[in-house]
Amino acid sequence: MNLKEESGYKQTPIGKIPEEWEVVRLGEVITYVKGKKPEIMVEEYQEECLPYLSTDYLRNGKATQFVRITGSEIVVEEGDIILLWDGSN
Repeated sequence: MNLKEESGYKQTPIGKIPEEWEVVRLGEVITYVKGKKPEIMVEEYQEECLPYLSTDYLRNGKATQFVRITGSEIVVEEGDIILLWDGSN
């Protein structure tokens, strides 16, 4: 049990957080986009292709599949935070 009060923090329904923070629902601060596996994928890089973000890509840091850009893809931009959701991993 910690009886010492920490300065600079406040108690909230989710626990102590820095005083300058506020508790909000995740949907208030992010844009949630769920994609689908692209229909056109190739195993070697070609022009007009981008790496396909898979669990293997994130684990190994090497792209093994590429997506041909057609305009309907969701493209990750620098600074984006992504959560990769794979039902089998």
